[in-house]
Amino acid sequence: MPNIRRYLKSVTLLIAGLLGACNLEGADMDASNFFQPEMVSLLQDIQRDNRKRAEQKIESGASLNVHGKDGITPLFWLILNKDKPAIKLALQLGADPNFSDPVGDTPITIVAGGNDDEMLDILLEAGANPNAIDSNGEPVLFAAIGMSNWSQMKMLIEAGADINLTDKGNINSAHHALYVGRYEEAYYLMELGADHKLRTHGGSDMAWQIHDSLSNILLDTDTDAYKWAAKVKQQLIDRGVSFPPLSPKEVRVKWAEEGREN
Repeated sequence: MPNIRRYLKSVTLLIAGLLGACNLEGADMDASNFFQPEMVSLLQDIQRDNRKRAEQKIESGASLNVHGKDGITPLFWLILNKDKPAIKLALQLGADPNFSDPVGDTPITIVAGGNDDEMLDILLEAGANPNAIDSNGEPVLFAAIGMSNWSQMKMLIEAGADINLTDKGNINSAHHALYVGRYEEAYYLMELGADHKLRTHGGSDMAWQIHDSLSNILLDTDTDAYKWAAKVKQQLIDRGVSFPPLSPKEVRVKWAEEGREN
């Protein structure tokens, strides 16, 4: 089961993710704590909407695509401060929406799955990659699915997110939705063309995931979740899947007999 931490987009966890082991709960996010004076001055100009002075500093060699203390970038810092006018201006002045922190997270991988759709839209409009992979190896779409954020799911897909892009375990968006109990989302993604035949490196597929959830009474039959899970099963049957499906163990045995690698 994916780590639920990936879907908790609170500011505290966001900061912890960006700045590693530093204890920043209640920390002072003053720019001078993270950047050299020249960058602090540039950020102040941007926050004050002083485009001319900011442009002069950038023309003189200042860059918005750098790492400050603990790897934080100027754009990440503005996002943490939720200063949307400044974020827009920084992007216009050359801040790269796909510039990552040292562990590989980009602004969109942090924002997606949170409760700020406008922030996500700002990044997408500026060219943020809707197929970005986060530091856990998951496509950014997974975060929106995990939080059942329909508006962000649709925003990402409309921007070009590939619903069949997989994580390190070879799980695509619809299969991921089943893993985190988002059955309606899985149904929606299947209707959009998510590949139900993909198997994880361990041999599981969507059919096994839904069979396991329904047959082992993991879902209350009176809930909407159960009803959507049953709809997903019918989707699979309509696509030619037979139930019960092979278990992951049976699949691995079959692979071994065929000399296949996972």
